[in-house]
Amino acid sequence: MKVHDALDGVLRGRGSLALLRIFCKYPGTSFTGRELAKLAHLSVSHVQSSLENLEVQGLVEKGRAGNSLMWKARPSNLLFQPLQRLLSEERELPELLIDRLRGGLRRARFIRATLFGSVARGEESPESDVDLLLELASATDRPALEPIMLRLGDQVRDEFGLNLSPTYLSPIELKRPSWKKFRLNVQAHGQLIASRP
Repeated sequence: MKVHDALDGVLRGRGSLALLRIFCKYPGTSFTGRELAKLAHLSVSHVQSSLENLEVQGLVEKGRAGNSLMWKARPSNLLFQPLQRLLSEERELPELLIDRLRGGLRRARFIRATLFGSVARGEESPESDVDLLLELASATDRPALEPIMLRLGDQVRDEFGLNLSPTYLSPIELKRPSWKKFRLNVQAHGQLIASRP
């Protein structure tokens, strides 16, 4: 491991980062290359080259269990605990986003708020929007809700770097045939984050 700009080597490539997520979550566990490939959704050859990189950086070590080559984290490495804390915070981001949305909607009038789209499915890209369906009792509730959503959108953009994209619909509108595909998608993959009695 280099002592100057050490993270250049540690965080080199998607494979190394995917493996670090696993090793930091399960620091006392040993894995075969195939197990890591399955957990990381990577090819065995990609995992092997990433493991070799992490071994050079001193973050993992290999050993044998019978005929199997096993890999485990080296928590004594000075970068391991800071990386472990950072990756733990990364795992909490989805729940933090939902907490921010719930907090921002606390005083808003709506029937249900449902997170949907790529963020709800865990498939977002850096350019994705945070899609939020707000079911309103009446279209007259929308004007009062829009400034709340603008403030909440600013907060989401500042903290997460994502744009909030609200969709406002009444239950009657949601039942229309023109919204059927949308409704089924929200029902299949959406996550209810708040509702009013």
